[in-house]
Amino acid sequence: MHINVTSIKKHTDEILARFNTYDIWSINETNLKPHQLFSLQGFNIFRNDRQNKQGGGVLLAIRKSIKCFEILNATIETNEAVAVQIETSLGQLLIATVYIPPAGKIQQKLFDEIYQLNNNCLILGDLNAALEEKGSRKTNAKGVQLKQILEEGYLQCIDNNLTTYARNNYEEKIDWILATQPTILFIDEVETHAPLGCKEDHKPITFNLSMTADLKPKSPRLTFNFNLANWNLYRKKLNEYLNKIDLKQKLETKEHIDTYTIALTNCITLAMKEAMPLANGKIRNNNVSEVTKKLIEEKHKVYRKWRKTTNEIDKKHYYKIRELVSNAIRNDRIEKLTAIMSTLSAKKMQSAGVWNTVKKFHNKRTKQSYSGQLIYQNTTANNDQEKANVFARYFENEIFVSKPDETPFHNQVNTRAASIKRKMKMETSSRENKFSPITENEIKCILKQLPNSAPGPDAIHNRSLKNYTKLLVIHLAKIFNAIVGMGHIPQEWKKANIILLLKPKKEKKVPSSYRPISLLSCLDQRTASVEIESTLSRSFALKSGTPQGSPLSPLLYILFTYDSMNNIEDHTQYGLFADDTALWAGSNTIKSLRRRLQTSANEFNRWFRSIITYGCTILLKTDNSIWKRMQILQNKALRAALGLPMYTSTEFIHLRTKIPMIKNYAKEILNKAISRAETYQDNTTTENLKRILSILQSINSTTTVTSAATIPSTTVVTATSTVTSATTVVSSTIVPTTTITSATTVPPTTAGPSTTVITSTTTATSIATATSIGMSSEAIRQEISLIILFSLMILIAQF
Repeated sequence: MHINVTSIKKHTDEILARFNTYDIWSINETNLKPHQLFSLQGFNIFRNDRQNKQGGGVLLAIRKSIKCFEILNATIETNEAVAVQIETSLGQLLIATVYIPPAGKIQQKLFDEIYQLNNNCLILGDLNAALEEKGSRKTNAKGVQLKQILEEGYLQCIDNNLTTYARNNYEEKIDWILATQPTILFIDEVETHAPLGCKEDHKPITFNLSMTADLKPKSPRLTFNFNLANWNLYRKKLNEYLNKIDLKQKLETKEHIDTYTIALTNCITLAMKEAMPLANGKIRNNNVSEVTKKLIEEKHKVYRKWRKTTNEIDKKHYYKIRELVSNAIRNDRIEKLTAIMSTLSAKKMQSAGVWNTVKKFHNKRTKQSYSGQLIYQNTTANNDQEKANVFARYFENEIFVSKPDETPFHNQVNTRAASIKRKMKMETSSRENKFSPITENEIKCILKQLPNSAPGPDAIHNRSLKNYTKLLVIHLAKIFNAIVGMGHIPQEWKKANIILLLKPKKEKKVPSSYRPISLLSCLDQRTASVEIESTLSRSFALKSGTPQGSPLSPLLYILFTYDSMNNIEDHTQYGLFADDTALWAGSNTIKSLRRRLQTSANEFNRWFRSIITYGCTILLKTDNSIWKRMQILQNKALRAALGLPMYTSTEFIHLRTKIPMIKNYAKEILNKAISRAETYQDNTTTENLKRILSILQSINSTTTVTSAATIPSTTVVTATSTVTSATTVVSSTIVPTTTITSATTVPPTTAGPSTTVITSTTTATSIATATSIGMSSEAIRQEISLIILFSLMILIAQF
């Protein structure tokens, strides 16, 4: 199916309702931007979005069950194209969608490149070309260019007189189906349909390609349809299988625990297979009601009737149905939004429910396909298996790696941890019972509270565990107590599937642009496989990090930040939730309110500054590119705090605020740390810190801004200011002459703060900037530091 939609998001519901039986969609003028998320349920999406301009963009949607990979994504002049290669019964077939805007010119080299990639190709697109001898009413300039391509002989077009564009009483054939031999011989049943929406525009083109596409292998993971589950049958079958396991057998070795776990897992899985059907993967368009679907079908029937009879009555009937379809789709969207928002007015509202509502409202659940090539260490991956293995290699080499403990602090922590373990082992060995056994009631309580999260490789969903039987609880109590007593987690429970989430505004071709989510909650020597579509990578070890949903993650965060609010004044309240922190206060005047909040923010700033200061010696060992990124963050924060434009000189900003650059500040702290270590005669720490300093001194450091900054000889800068309040006044004046820059101070008045007006010279291509800072240096530093440090926290968290 091919269509020019002039905005895919506006017409997604109608397209899904009308054309969901077609396996390949070619869509032109999607009007999507690179940062916008978009997906079609059941399809892999391959996009080429227009950069820095409105409109345009092309998209290919291939059903997920078909083997395919992107082979071309390019814009040549104004010609936009994306090409995907699929496997068929006759070999590989390249399918491309091409859009050429009305003001553009057909670039023959684009078609030549497509043909060179695969001489068995199919090209669909709105070329805005009219060629009379091939079915158009007349020939335009692009039609002549298209004729030249066809005369080359390697491409042929579907020769019919079906018009693909209609506006008022004008109709023309400007959308084309081009193909090579023998592919063009397998195309039949070409048909045009009623335009989408309420406007006369491009008509959808559908046809049948009589080739059998090779399908992807079925996913190794089982996906069940829990909505159709027979839970009574599940519990009955579960007990039948569990009765085959001997409850009297002793679990005395690690091998016994592993064997018992596999048997227990198999019992649950077999019961699930018999009591609930597998998910069939069919597309369900839940955004469109049954009434709307019937209206859409009626619209296309009436349209075909009108095109055959050209009767005025049939035309009016078609226009009426078209309006009804548009209103029905709009009403469906309103009802969906109302249903989402109504969940917020429930009597009992939990945080999880609120968050789910927010995600639905903002389409946070939009799943992105891993289309296009993936590049890592000079290796290019195209198909799903290659991509999965590339991700596995990247995570194994750069993310889930065990980092050596080299600093004295780590040695002290390891020594202390080993001492605590020895004491615990001695204490537990002296007791008759090492621990209080886990009871069946405790297990039942936990099972009832399990969230409906995604399952791991064993495909056992928490819904199955919630529908437990008494016998299952007995088996679980036995295996859990054996695990705790022996300190051994079964190997079967250490495996994980990793799914990938694309980070916002990141390059899709780079593995580091994706955030790994591990579908498992186990610890210690875990193994994982990366899952892309229905393909799993090779297994690799996870040597660092905590699993998604692990209770250890929030515990470590709480331990790190527990004292962050110790010095907050009583007049200010605070809230901490996960990694979010909020401060609020109340007062009868704005001035008092501002003072209270600023005082609390300063206290939090001091706590945070101590954390950054502590980590500076470690940061100094990082790559220079990371320092550059942090310096850019500092520069942006300084400009934001002072209200300066982006083109303001960095040297001038640091000179005025007397705030050193990030790396220089870290070096100052390093020298102070060395002096302190020498004072306390801590030879180990002194040696480590001096080694870091010697490495830094051997590398060319970044440019240092001191109080005696260099100023060109042709310019003189003077600036004075009088501090009366924390208010900044910005003024600028354009002077047509050059050479002299001066500053004058406006005396303070009762109406406002003192104002420093800087008159700056300019050339014909630049605008002078004058800035006044009406607050103390300490106040400036505190405000800027807070912005910088919050930015650094975000940056450091990414590493």
